[in-house]
Amino acid sequence: VMSAMFRQGDLVPNAAGMISKQQTFNALLSIGVSRKVATETSDANFDHLRGGKELNVFAMNTVKKPTPDPEGPLEHFRSTGIRDGIKPNGESYKDFENCAAFDKDATSFSVKDIRECANLIWDCDPDPSASTVCFNRRTLPARLESNDLNEKKRPHYKNCKTTGPRDEETCEPCNPNIENCEACGPTESGPERCPSQLHG
Repeated sequence: VMSAMFRQGDLVPNAAGMISKQQTFNALLSIGVSRKVATETSDANFDHLRGGKELNVFAMNTVKKPTPDPEGPLEHFRSTGIRDGIKPNGESYKDFENCAAFDKDATSFSVKDIRECANLIWDCDPDPSASTVCFNRRTLPARLESNDLNEKKRPHYKNCKTTGPRDEETCEPCNPNIENCEACGPTESGPERCPSQLHG
């Protein structure tokens, strides 16, 4: 989402590549994200930082093993990999950019494009058991493995059920430290079984 906002000019970093919490919050609102989700997203990405609540939008890869995560951005549970190298990954961005046409208007990204397409592309573990399920660039959204994994943020769920005329699944978030939970599996995806910042 940060990449899309930067590419479209909704999020403009300073000369050092830095963006602020308030700037990100305002940009999320400007593209149609609800105030609730914009608040949750900006809080989750900036409140752990000391000082001016700024991060480098071009240095988002913080899952580096075996060394601890450095000060700065907090990676999602799963990651696109668009900005994890020395320079942006053009192939990965193309998979993301294709979602601009999901709502039948390819001129810009809508909330529908992001929530129902872009957020689901890399929503799959980088795991050998997932490789046969999670590699398909011919669908929209494409179905690809996450670039890397922040295991500390693996979501857990409970009490899944189907409701409504479309048999839509709903699950409750769950804290594995105090409850019996199911963990989001390698090939499971979406905001019900695998809720994460990707689905904000």
